[in-house]
Amino acid sequence: MTNIFTYGSLMYEPVWQKQVSGYYQQAPAQLDKFKRVKVKQATYPVIVEDDEHSVDGMVYFDVTPEDVLKLDIFEGAYYQRTSLTVTTASGPVVVDCYLLNPEHRGICSDELWCKQEFIDKYLTNFVEDYLAEKNNESI
Repeated sequence: MTNIFTYGSLMYEPVWQKQVSGYYQQAPAQLDKFKRVKVKQATYPVIVEDDEHSVDGMVYFDVTPEDVLKLDIFEGAYYQRTSLTVTTASGPVVVDCYLLNPEHRGICSDELWCKQEFIDKYLTNFVEDYLAEKNNESI
């Protein structure tokens, strides 16, 4: 079983539940020395190392291997699942987190990603829009 730290679209229950089969205990968490930035021409973020920032997100505990595989597929080739430590109200927790593969750094903008903008403008249709985009790429 794996703890998964999410910091973008997957930290929202409607997106998370469309990707996994199980229901998992969750808790807010913070990842230090990273910042969350926009991906060029996309509605989702990536995180990059930055000593002056921290990223808030959600930890899902004890995710099954089957659901981790589904998340790996959802995140795709741009990301690599990496083990890190985040802080929750109960203390530090070892998690896996999807970090941008270094060779894809060019997709990052310098602009910070805004959670409220994502919620207001994109959350409702994110999964359908994102999956439609992925299907078009495979044609």
